[in-house]
Amino acid sequence: MAKKANASANKAAIIREALGKGIESPSAISAYAKQAKGLEIDPKYVSVIKSNIRTKGARGRGRRGLSQDTQKEAMLFALKNGTIEKAKKALEAVRNDPAMAFAANMGGIDRAISVLTELASHVGGQ
Repeated sequence: MAKKANASANKAAIIREALGKGIESPSAISAYAKQAKGLEIDPKYVSVIKSNIRTKGARGRGRRGLSQDTQKEAMLFALKNGTIEKAKKALEAVRNDPAMAFAANMGGIDRAISVLTELASHVGGQ
């Protein structure tokens, strides 16, 4: 049994290595393992290991897949606004303001100004 576990661990390491090199598809990873390491790995097994790697990478996430940092930011925002409902209303007000909605869609005020500056250079600086 221990030998089988070692073989699985080696296969998983090879799969992680291939993923680290940017090889994504299970069949390509299987071909990489055969060519580089002389080890045959079934593409279905590759899929299982990739899924396990993704699942382990998702640790540290809370409800509904939000990272702990995102949850903390949301809690602080809600606390600053008094309640979650008040925070939602504040965000709705932002969404309904065209300038603020534009800035939010651009990823922030600095990015929005940059986009508008670039646009102005293309249309003659109006």
